[in-house]
Amino acid sequence: MITHINEWLTSSVFKSRVERTKKSVDEQGWKHIYDGMAVSKEMKEFLSEVQKIMPHVKFIACNDVLETDTQTGNRCHVMSYFLVTMDDCPYQIGHIGFGDFSATKSGKPTYVVHSRKIRNPKFREGRDQFHMVMTLDIKKAIINAKKYLTPFSTKELATYSYDSIASNSQTALTHARNQMTSTLDPISYAKDLWIKELLNLKNQGVTFVSQQFQDIMKVLPERVEIYDEEKDKKVYALFVRLYNVGGDTYIDVQRANNLRHASSATFGSDMQTFPMSSAPQDILGGVATLAILEPKQYVTNVGMKIDEKHYWIERSE
Repeated sequence: MITHINEWLTSSVFKSRVERTKKSVDEQGWKHIYDGMAVSKEMKEFLSEVQKIMPHVKFIACNDVLETDTQTGNRCHVMSYFLVTMDDCPYQIGHIGFGDFSATKSGKPTYVVHSRKIRNPKFREGRDQFHMVMTLDIKKAIINAKKYLTPFSTKELATYSYDSIASNSQTALTHARNQMTSTLDPISYAKDLWIKELLNLKNQGVTFVSQQFQDIMKVLPERVEIYDEEKDKKVYALFVRLYNVGGDTYIDVQRANNLRHASSATFGSDMQTFPMSSAPQDILGGVATLAILEPKQYVTNVGMKIDEKHYWIERSE
């Protein structure tokens, strides 16, 4: 895993790990020390030998483990893993460590070198061990460090930092798009305003670029005309009730005014009752038209069938 050195040095995780290994020295008397931190005898020797053959690298503490001091019996935090860095590189060129780095955590400590240059076929790609070589021999470990801890090429540095620049650039694009589209927020649901402006543009002979707008403008003017006709109508309805008295059929008719703009029923003149034989022909015609509908079915400007005996006949003035 590639780590940005400055980010790691300022992280709370790094500071806390260094602090507790230093406490193992100050408070519990751990005797093997590197840069003020408790380390194992093997880790200290490994760091020293790698520094000799690679004088331009530096080591930055990474991970610690709990170990028992054989003399005092104290459980101490000991730094077991270090980033290997160079002054002119923002990332570590690898890691070195001493401890149990096996996949099974067998407890058997080894010297380890971790590098992007390593492909360990014993482990699947994606595991930390895929980029590690481990050995019990410090001389082999030093050879591995010299072989695999190599500086980054310019292309590698560009590759590792690419995601950051790409992400920021894409965020800038997204921000610009959001600002652009949010400009329409105040009118995004103002459909009446959209219709007004679109018709105005059409009347000026504007040709619309997108197919969606072209398709809309093919039908919008006619639909606006239909709406204008409808909204100007004064619509009322006649409630019709059919019932039998003896052997005769009668019709009650009750008018409801202002059908489209009243929040509750507003009835007009008093109810009228007609024998079926003398009922107005327009009412009988309306009932006949609605009778073929299903119950609760409504037809605009015609009316609605409630059931076989009750109807609403819609009319306009």
